[in-house]
Amino acid sequence: MASRGQEEAPFSLLLAVAMMALVIPIAAYMFQGFQAWECQQRIENNMETFARELELAATLGGGKRVVDIDLSLYACPGVHVDNFTLKNPGQDRCQEVCHDPNCRILEAVYEEFDDETGESLGLSVASQPVCVRIPVNVDFSTLDCDPSEGYEPLAGEGLAPGYYRIALIKEGYRVRVCRVPVERFG
Repeated sequence: MASRGQEEAPFSLLLAVAMMALVIPIAAYMFQGFQAWECQQRIENNMETFARELELAATLGGGKRVVDIDLSLYACPGVHVDNFTLKNPGQDRCQEVCHDPNCRILEAVYEEFDDETGESLGLSVASQPVCVRIPVNVDFSTLDCDPSEGYEPLAGEGLAPGYYRIALIKEGYRVRVCRVPVERFG
């Protein structure tokens, strides 16, 4: 009877190895898919937070809010976010995305490259656009910051990925978005 168990052992081992050879690639594929999904969710969550902070700043009677925003370096599988943009895309796109003819849309933008040639395929949106519901007459500025108050202007139309301490300053129908220099450890 002991010899029969010894005869079946190589077959059982071979079966176990064959099953592992099938299961490991499937598990790796599922894990990679989960990582991509988790990264996209993190981008969208931080964009939602930033959008809500912009809405709060736009409704202030005056003054400023200082908030910490995490728009960290995102390197999801196949995506490396280059910029976060806030724009008014026009009535048709606003109606389609936000169900409101007047809106601003916050998007995470990245540049796509051809795997074989390395040539740029242009800019693409890394996640779902986030609606920012603010009054139409609110004008955003990212450049007009007062350095004597310790604020730095944010360059251009969008924000590069990173961690920001931002001053949202409301003056009449204008919201200035300024970076507050801060040391961040960890």
